[in-house]
Parts: sequence; C-alpha cells; structure tokens
Amino acid sequence: MESFSLATKADGKVQRRVDGDNLLYRLLTDLIKQGGPNGQWLINHIVADCSVWWDPQVYAECPVLLPWAVRDPKCRGNKTKGMPDEWGAPNIDGYFRDDNSLVKSLVRSLQVRGPRTGYMTGSRLGKGWVAAHIWRINDGDTLASRDPRLYTFVPNLVWLPRQIAKLSDIEGGPVQAALKSISFLLYRDAPVARSRREIAEQSWKYLPTPTSVSTLEKDALSFFTSPDVTIKTRIDRTNDVVAALEAAAKGEMAQDKAVSTRYSNGLASMEPGTRQKLIWELKKHI
Repeated sequence: MESFSLATKADGKVQRRVDGDNLLYRLLTDLIKQGGPNGQWLINHIVADCSVWWDPQVYAECPVLLPWAVRDPKCRGNKTKGMPDEWGAPNIDGYFRDDNSLVKSLVRSLQVRGPRTGYMTGSRLGKGWVAAHIWRINDGDTLASRDPRLYTFVPNLVWLPRQIAKLSDIEGGPVQAALKSISFLLYRDAPVARSRREIAEQSWKYLPTPTSVSTLEKDALSFFTSPDVTIKTRIDRTNDVVAALEAAAKGEMAQDKAVSTRYSNGLASMEPGTRQKLIWELKKHI
C-alpha cells in the first residue's frame, strides 16, 4: 500500500501528498521486516497491547455470534454501475448479507477490561478500530468471512486499530501468525457448553492449526466486558431470526423485524426446503 497520493495543482503540476495513516502502516511493516529480537519485540507488543478479544465465557455459550449472517462485499451495491444497496437482504441460503457492519456494532456499548496499565482498560472503543478476521484462508471452499460457520466464530475475531488490522491481513505474515497463536491459546481448549460443542468443533475443523504456540500470558491481553449480556443478546437475536423464518414458512410476517425489515421481507421468497434447513441449523445455537 502506498503511503502517498498524487494531487494536481492549479498550474497543472503534480505534487505528492503523504498520507499519515498509511505512512504509519509502512513504518511498522519496515520495522517488522528488519526481523531479529527488535522485530519480534514489536510484534509481541502489537498483538498484546493493541488487540481486544471476546471473553472465553462468550465462546463457551455462543461460539458463533451471528450464525445467520455472512460477509458479502457486494451487498452495498454500486451507484455508478446501477447496482442497488441490498445490505440485509437474505442470500440464496437465507443468510443475512452483511458488509461487516453488524460485527462492528457488537461491541459498541461494551467496555474493555485488561491490564491495569492497558491503553484501553476501562474505556470503550472509539474511531479507528476494525473487527478483523484472523483466518482468511481456511480448509473450506470459500474465504472464512464468506462462511457463516467462520464469519462470526469467536476465535476468528479480534478488534484491532486500523493500521494493525492491515498488518494482520498480510497472508502468512508475522502479525497474522501471532494472532492465530493467541486465538488457540485462548479458545482451543477452553470449556464449551455441551450443547455448543458440535458447533465449535464444526468451525474449528476448517481453521488450520498455527505453526507456533503463543508465549503470552492471558493476563496481558484485553477483553470485552459483560459476557452475560452479550450471550443473552446474541441468543435472543437468533431466536428472533428463527421466529421470522418460521413465520415466513406459514406465509406470515414476523411480529417484530428480525435484524432488519429488508431481511424479514426477503425470507418469504426462500425455497421452502432451504428455509427449513436454516431453521434447523439456527436452533442449535439457541
């Protein structure tokens, strides 16, 4: 990614402008590439000090936070190409087409708990944060974010400052590798409710095992607070989606909108067998 852009002045001359945001990304990339103990020290601090994770208690009860949603980068349409905004409309399988907006909103009201001297401890996340997917490439047929089993799978999500998130997008890069190892440390052997074990294992089987084991202490990491509230809200919302699907199967409209009006309205056009299959799948999460 370039750290500058080109602008044309009134006299027709082209002048380079430096983008401070991208310059930070480039600086961090160069420092990491230097390798050695300094590079590893920087990576360790980046992943420990600049990441926020879900409490393992959330993973135990809701291993997949939005089991009815999937990432669709085309859902917002394109005005110049005459493509309408279809965010929230169900896809052919009945899953809510999201552009990561739903995922970002999950933590809007949550504070962060972490080390006493942590930068985010006691605060809420403001601007400049990204809900990042740790695994992009997986053992499935599609990218992780396009698979509802992985899109909001708790071990595949971490919140990072925007420029750190870009570093984590480098496939096979050291920051991505460090995040994968932390995820395994936090969740792979964590307790899971008996009724949720099949769900968790079904998702894990698509995620390649990290090549290294994290040496970080869990106490050095930051987590979102209020796991009980998160669990209840997620289960209630999935219940709403199931109710809307069952109402559509009867030719009725749900009493309340499920996630969005566009989604609820679109469920009526689903193929009955596909709709029933989704109902059965979602009931495992309730």
